[in-house]
Amino acid sequence: MTPVRVLASVPWCIRWSETALNHLSTMTVLIRNRQRRFDICCEKGQNMKRVDFNSLLVIALLFACASEVTAQTPANFSGKWLFDRPASSSESAFSRYPGSITRQITHTASSLAYKDTYVQPGAKDWSTTPEVFKIGKTEVEHHSDQSSTKSTSWSKDMKSITLNYLTSYKEKGSPKESLIAETYTLSDNGKTLTIEQYSKNDVTGETRVKDVFRKKQ
Repeated sequence: MTPVRVLASVPWCIRWSETALNHLSTMTVLIRNRQRRFDICCEKGQNMKRVDFNSLLVIALLFACASEVTAQTPANFSGKWLFDRPASSSESAFSRYPGSITRQITHTASSLAYKDTYVQPGAKDWSTTPEVFKIGKTEVEHHSDQSSTKSTSWSKDMKSITLNYLTSYKEKGSPKESLIAETYTLSDNGKTLTIEQYSKNDVTGETRVKDVFRKKQ
C-alpha cells in the first residue's frame, strides 16, 4: 500500500496538529535520505539487504496519525459538580447565594447540556431549566423584539470548550448586544472544573469572573 492510499484512508475527523505534521515531515526526510544512500550503494555494487522504503513511509504516517489522535482527545465535562465558593470570584453571582449549588453536566460528542440545582436550609430546592448547546453548530432563535445566538468552540488542544451566548435587541430604536462566553476547563486529575466567564453589555461593560466546581460523581 502506498503512503497516498494510507493518507486517503485516515478518518477525516482527525484534526492534524502542527506537531504531528512536523513529526511526519522529519521522518519522511530521514527515510528518503536512507533510500538515496541505499541507491548509491547499489550503483557501486555493494551488497545490501533490500528495504521497502514505501513501507517505512506508511509506518511513519501511521505513527503521526496515532500521536495526533492521542493529542486531540477532547475533554469530557459530564458529571455533578459542587460549587466551591472560596476558590471562586467573589463577584460571581453564585458566590452571593447563601446555600449550595450543584451543576449537572451531560456532555456527548454532539452536545453539552447543564442545569443548576440550588439548595438552602429552610427553603425548597429548585433547579434551572436545562441549557443545551450543540457542539460545532450555531443556533439562532428569533423572538418578537430580540434574537439569541448560541455557539461553541474548542481550544486548539481540545482541553477547553467555550459556550457563547449572544443576545441582540433594540433599545429606543438602537441595536444592542449582550455577550456571555463561558470557558470550561478540567484539572489534570479531572476532579476540578473551572469556568471562566466573560460578559459584555452596555450596562456593566466588560466583566470577568471565575467559578470553580469540585466533582461529586
